[in-house]
Amino acid sequence: MYIKQIIRDDSDRWIDFLKLFFTLVITVLVTTLFSIPHFIGIKNKVISDSEYEMSDMQAILELNSMDITAQMQILESNYNLFFDVIRICRYAIVSSYMQ
Repeated sequence: MYIKQIIRDDSDRWIDFLKLFFTLVITVLVTTLFSIPHFIGIKNKVISDSEYEMSDMQAILELNSMDITAQMQILESNYNLFFDVIRICRYAIVSSYMQ
């Protein structure tokens, strides 16, 4: 939406603002929700590839110490692409539904 369309003299400004606000909130929540499978896949791969017994918390701490390029190299590139595309598609579906 253009700013000129939002700022108009009609009484619908409040409804338009609420639509935009809830679209933003739902988009952030859905994006976060569909990022969880990617995180679980990376965490399980770190646990399975470790040489010693590792708890979930130790795996999370190890992931926090890595930079993003090292984290993206844990899984194969096809899995990373799959999880990213799913997250983006869900984002597009939800945001187009809310307009």
